[in-house]
Amino acid sequence: MEPLLSPRELAYALGVSESSVKRWVDCGDLAALRTAGGHRRIARSEALRFARAKCVLPARPELLFFVGVQIEESVLGDAGRSEAFHRALMEGNRPRVLGILTSAFLAGHSIASLCDGPICFALERIGEMWKHDEKGILLEHYATELCIQALGVLRAALPEPALDAPVAVGSAGPDDPYLLPSSMCGVVLSELGFRDVNLGPCTPVATKLAAVETYRPVLVWHAGSVGGEEISALASGLRRISQSADVRLVVGGRALSALSVPSPVVALATMRELQAFARGLLPARA
Repeated sequence: MEPLLSPRELAYALGVSESSVKRWVDCGDLAALRTAGGHRRIARSEALRFARAKCVLPARPELLFFVGVQIEESVLGDAGRSEAFHRALMEGNRPRVLGILTSAFLAGHSIASLCDGPICFALERIGEMWKHDEKGILLEHYATELCIQALGVLRAALPEPALDAPVAVGSAGPDDPYLLPSSMCGVVLSELGFRDVNLGPCTPVATKLAAVETYRPVLVWHAGSVGGEEISALASGLRRISQSADVRLVVGGRALSALSVPSPVVALATMRELQAFARGLLPARA
């Protein structure tokens, strides 16, 4: 069962008064359960949702999933955050990498905006270093790993999707060894409430189609950093599996810019575009 916090514990975590927490509960801003004795109890995931919605940076983030994370209030501006994140990756400073992304996440930024913002900014710069620095590939590999680790921490803080939540399946292509782009897709979709099934790098078309038959997703993503010729085969396979328009195929990545994407495949350029498109596939809330 998910941990529950008392108003006093949540007030301690957020650095606010207990009366403020009780007032938020009583006015409906913060969902709470009631014990048999009538005491308020707040699920930790609800506390995190509320903190992000209100942009309340917790005074003690370890009480809201983030053990050992240092809040970075000084880098919450977009430009400063991206520069600081780039420096942290260059230094291999894992605590600061995690602290910068977590602080922005807690301040209400979506994971999609962090992928398109500081992560993209930093990795594009680091990815060019190999042209003039023999350590460029080394730095790029380790920076990518640090980003994957940080996204994993954010992913672990998200509420578990409901068993009947819409499913999304995706991967990189059969000749594409890159881990991060497909991982970003999965986490972005998870934040929206999808049950994401990320098959990772170097995934054959037949394997992805088998996953579609197994998990019956409403969305299939294809991250194309290398290759891309397999998209037509993937789209054709999806049409054979589903004769209706129930499954939508979205593709993106630097290898696809010069390719003609067949209809009805949707080409997306950023994680925020993926976020917006996928949100439109979610069932309407009552």
